[in-house]
Amino acid sequence: RAAARHLGTTGAKSMATSIRSLSSMRKMLVGAVCSEKRDASPPSPPWKRVNAPVYSVSTKDPQRKGNMNIATYVSAASLATNPGSKKYYSVALFKDTRTHENARRDNRMLLQLLNTGHAELIDILGRHSAKDTDKMSKLGEVGEEVAWKDGFPY
Repeated sequence: RAAARHLGTTGAKSMATSIRSLSSMRKMLVGAVCSEKRDASPPSPPWKRVNAPVYSVSTKDPQRKGNMNIATYVSAASLATNPGSKKYYSVALFKDTRTHENARRDNRMLLQLLNTGHAELIDILGRHSAKDTDKMSKLGEVGEEVAWKDGFPY
């Protein structure tokens, strides 16, 4: 109402109409969402949602043997706007894994965003431990070529 006093009669009427329209639209949307049949099961955890970005984290051990893992909890941690300035990301890793050990020791990793064509790799890279499985060999077995950049597999 305070804003309407400064807009004059025409502005106040159009503002009130817009507010009523938004209010009606909101009620319609809330009604549609609430009236849908809901599945009784709890929502799926974030790592099982299809629309979440999925990354591959590459590290190497002291013998320069590569390792790759899956990460879904990744967030930009710096705004590197100048050419040549480093970009930092925050990446959540499980402890007691080869990836965690390598990343802590070297303080470096290679992070790459995967696409839907890489979906079959999630089982190899994310559901097996490098302590028991040679992930680089497994990737070769399914026809994935592993290249190296700055000493890291990708």
